[in-house]
Amino acid sequence: MYFRYLTFMLMILVSTRIFAFNLFVLIETSESSENNIKCALFNENLKESFPKKYDQAQLLDAMIENKKIMCKFENIPYGNYAVSIYNDQNKNNKLDLSFFGIPKEDWGVSNNIRHKMSSPDFEESQIMIDNDIEISIKLGNL
Repeated sequence: MYFRYLTFMLMILVSTRIFAFNLFVLIETSESSENNIKCALFNENLKESFPKKYDQAQLLDAMIENKKIMCKFENIPYGNYAVSIYNDQNKNNKLDLSFFGIPKEDWGVSNNIRHKMSSPDFEESQIMIDNDIEISIKLGNL
């Protein structure tokens, strides 16, 4: 009985690690000044919130590692996701928008989708997480 329990627990631990992946988001920016870049990871259940409702997503502060600006999301289950980033220049923890809904701060999304008159949607920005993956997002404004 104890052996079965031990085997079962070992299988759970192994399967959790096998099906949990890491996402490395490299951020390309022309700014050399201090930044306050935030990275948000949206899963398929949050696609209606993408790309601007950061409070509903998994939110990380970007870090500088080996002279590169990046975010590292760890232990992500297999599935479709989209990433949205922004530079919170005034440090108010939100992407500031104009009266017309146009971002005032630099931003970017996975697959580097940009439209002149609308926000990118989840489907065109999604990435499949089925192994450890590294993506690059350009931070900017229109």
